[in-house]
Amino acid sequence: MKRLLVAIELHLRAHPGTGDIFTAPLDVVLSHYDIVEPDVLFLACDESTIMTEKNIQGPPALVVEVLSTRTRKRDAHMKRRLFERTGVREYWLLDPELDAVQVFRPSPEGKLARAADLTAEDGDVLATPLLPGCTIHLRELFRAAA
Repeated sequence: MKRLLVAIELHLRAHPGTGDIFTAPLDVVLSHYDIVEPDVLFLACDESTIMTEKNIQGPPALVVEVLSTRTRKRDAHMKRRLFERTGVREYWLLDPELDAVQVFRPSPEGKLARAADLTAEDGDVLATPLLPGCTIHLRELFRAAA
């Protein structure tokens, strides 16, 4: 996850005014009953009003969860449906076991639909319209620590 943060942070420094990246622990309040703590989230520049001193009040543009055995089902199903319902613009599931990323974006019907299945093995590159020009090579993202 550190490589992902560095790649996005470097992009944001080169493109000021795009938005800000945050990591857990930081609560995202989606309703009175739905408070989540994503691994990584990106607030686009048009979302600055939802950032408070204590938390984020509303859906971030991008939410990233790193899958683990313990959280896989919750992240892939329950949280995806919650983010879909509340207006998250993009949702990434990083799978360090498979060196893969699933990208979900809203369909014309408003559902967070799988837009891409990317793998390091295939040499895929992660990109998003939320961060124009930012490309993250999965082989680099998932490479073993030296």
